[in-house]
Amino acid sequence: MSVWAVLAAAGSGERLGADRPKAFVRLGEQPLLAESLARLDASEWIDAIVVAAPPGWEEPAILLAEELGCGKVSACVTGGTTRADSVRLGVAEVPSDAAVVVVHDAARPLLDDSVVECVVSAVGEELLRSAQAEVPVQVVWVGHALIAFGRVVCSLLLGLGMLLQGLVD
Repeated sequence: MSVWAVLAAAGSGERLGADRPKAFVRLGEQPLLAESLARLDASEWIDAIVVAAPPGWEEPAILLAEELGCGKVSACVTGGTTRADSVRLGVAEVPSDAAVVVVHDAARPLLDDSVVECVVSAVGEELLRSAQAEVPVQVVWVGHALIAFGRVVCSLLLGLGMLLQGLVD
């Protein structure tokens, strides 16, 4: 099962009062984007990553990924004016044969791999059930700033919050 991540990193940082886009504000020694990139790249659950970067910041995003040794970064696209636009542009770069796409917001860099595992496993199980029943389904899980969906047709499942509660408690 091919799993791709879209890393939404095109936020302006305006509410932060920063002189640069939010993903490039420092978190310790590195830009905020570095932590999310490194965590997604290190995850055994993620096969490839597409970064949606702020306009004009695509090259710094690519250079950062290279500096970190993030070999799973497949593409860097110019993000849109809204998060939804950035996600749409990022997802457009994901090949049509990807089984699952997870979307993560770079502004929430402390993503634990157990959350990725929980989301991808749950989506994978639902896709397997729908395939066995020969019922095409698109699964959407929303929680902990991570969104995942399987590519097929259309049914909405909510409930990741309950599933993830065990990880938080």
